[in-house]
Amino acid sequence: MDSLRADWTIWKQLTGKETHLRWNHHTGAIEADLEWWDAKIRENAKYAKFRYQGLEFRDELELIFGDAVT
Repeated sequence: MDSLRADWTIWKQLTGKETHLRWNHHTGAIEADLEWWDAKIRENAKYAKFRYQGLEFRDELELIFGDAVT
C-alpha cells in the first residue's frame, strides 16, 4: 500500500498542475515534448518512471487516495 501511495503522490505531483497534456489511451502515458519531460525529470527524477508508461490502476488509486498528496 505504501508503494502505491508513493506512486500516486508522484503521479499527482507530475500531472496535478498541468493543463493541455496529451494522453495516450493505449499506454496510459503522457505524451509531451522532450523539453517538457526533461524539465520535469530535472525537477524530480522520480517523474522519469512515467515517461513511457502511465500509472497502473490510476482509476482505482483515484478512488482510494483521491486528491491526497503528501
